[in-house]
Amino acid sequence: MITSSKFQVPSFKFQVWGTKKKRFFLGFEVGTWNLEPGTSSKGFTLTEVMVVIVIIGILAVIGVPQYTKTVETSKSDEAQSLLQLVYSANKMYMINNCPSSQDCYRVGTINCGTGADTGDDLTDDTSCADSDPQKYTQNYNDPVRSYIYYAANSGSASTYVVCAKRTNGASPGTDASPYKNWRYKITTDGVLCGYPSTAPLPAGSSTCSSSFSCP
Repeated sequence: MITSSKFQVPSFKFQVWGTKKKRFFLGFEVGTWNLEPGTSSKGFTLTEVMVVIVIIGILAVIGVPQYTKTVETSKSDEAQSLLQLVYSANKMYMINNCPSSQDCYRVGTINCGTGADTGDDLTDDTSCADSDPQKYTQNYNDPVRSYIYYAANSGSASTYVVCAKRTNGASPGTDASPYKNWRYKITTDGVLCGYPSTAPLPAGSSTCSSSFSCP
C-alpha cells in the first residue's frame, strides 16, 4: 500500500512518499517512515532566501550584544567572589602584623611586596623579591584572568582594602565599552561597591559614590 504525507512549512512545500511500515520501540508502535526514490521538492525563491538572511541578521544584532553582556556579567560575578577572598587575606595580614591599628594593610599587587624582601606579599609566589613569602591567598593574577586584583593602594587603606578592575587588551581582557571600565572595591568595613553604574552588583550592594583608582 502506498501512502502520502504532506508537510506545510511557511512559504515552503514538499512531499514525502513511502510504503507504510510499522516501527516499534520497547514494544510500542512509534509510527511509520520509509523513503523511496521519486521524492519531489520545490526549490527556494530569491525572495525567500533574502527574508531568511534578514531574519538571521536581526537575530544576530539582538543576540550577540546580549550574549556578550551575559558573559561579562558572569566574569564580574567571579571577580567579586575572588575579591572577597583577597579582602579576607588582607584582613588576616593586618591582624597578624598590626592588630592594634588598621594602618598596615598589604599594599600593591597581591603577589609581590612594595619593596625588596619586605615579607608583605599575600601569596606564596616565589617569583617575588621576597625571601619570606606569605601564604594568605592564592595568586589570582597568575595566570592572567578577566580581572586584575590589588591590595589597598598606598595611603588609601582607610578607604578600601582591595580592588579589582577589568583586564584590558587581548583575551581574557577586553577593550569593549562599558565592560573595560568595570571595577570593584571593598572598604575596610567589608562593603562592596562597583563603578561605573553599569557594573553589575549583588542585591544589597550599590554603585561607588565616585570613581576610584585601581592601579
